[in-house]
Amino acid sequence: MSVVYLDSCVVIDVLDTKAPHYEWAVSALEQYEELSISPIAFSEICAPLRTVEEALSLLKDLNLTLRAPCHRTLFLASKKHLEYRRRGGKKSGVLSDFFIGAQAAVEKGRLITRNKGRFSTYFPTLDILCP
Repeated sequence: MSVVYLDSCVVIDVLDTKAPHYEWAVSALEQYEELSISPIAFSEICAPLRTVEEALSLLKDLNLTLRAPCHRTLFLASKKHLEYRRRGGKKSGVLSDFFIGAQAAVEKGRLITRNKGRFSTYFPTLDILCP
């Protein structure tokens, strides 16, 4: 079975019962026994937490494995981000998406996200699960 990664938005939705995608996010997590998260997504979900222990407890509670990226992942992320910029991409906070997408793509995994657009454009072979 391939590695299944979570985008940070899915974890954020699971933590907010009032989020528009809460039900979908909870259902998505329940479909898989083993889920992984990249260090980049992990750092994004840590922002509202008070301590590293709280963050690690969250990983455990959600049964998430933190997986370090390999050199191929980092290289691919930089190339796809450069392609995005050359195509006229102007958003400044998108580099994290390229790291997250590249890690799932290099490992020939799946990505659970509610933000399909950029991932499907720059990682067309990536299996994306979204609402």
